[in-house]
Amino acid sequence: MLSLSIWIPIYDRLILPLLRRITRNEEGISLLQRIGIGMVLAIVTMLVSALVENHRRTLDLTRPTLGLEPRKGAISSMSGYWLIPQLAIAGISESFTVIVVHQTTRVGESENWLSDDLNKGRLDYFYYLVAGLEVVNLVYFLFCSKYYKYKTRESNIKDVAMEEL
Repeated sequence: MLSLSIWIPIYDRLILPLLRRITRNEEGISLLQRIGIGMVLAIVTMLVSALVENHRRTLDLTRPTLGLEPRKGAISSMSGYWLIPQLAIAGISESFTVIVVHQTTRVGESENWLSDDLNKGRLDYFYYLVAGLEVVNLVYFLFCSKYYKYKTRESNIKDVAMEEL
């Protein structure tokens, strides 16, 4: 929410006027272009998340921990600030949740990708899966948007205030 709260005024006051000048369109960019940008950001979010998780897991398995917390496990040597980029990008784009991962990624008695113990699970695989699904979604969106026709707005239509209705 914080990244979204910061992004909206930046977009509204800085980026949108620039886009209006570049495109010579009052809206700046079309609705379909906005959706496409959101989808690309969602893909970037999952790729960044996968890379950070891969780095976290490698550190945890190769470096000593900072100690043990009772009933909580080992304390990782990696800073929690590594999560900020992916969470910020996610706040700007969209959220995407896959519940069935628990059932579909468990093989026999092994842990699933979203295990309670992050070192036994494969959260990076989950992020790559979501990024792949979002790429498929983006390709489908681009296909559909190619054939989308905007409704033309007639200039002689007047906006009527709610009180007049």
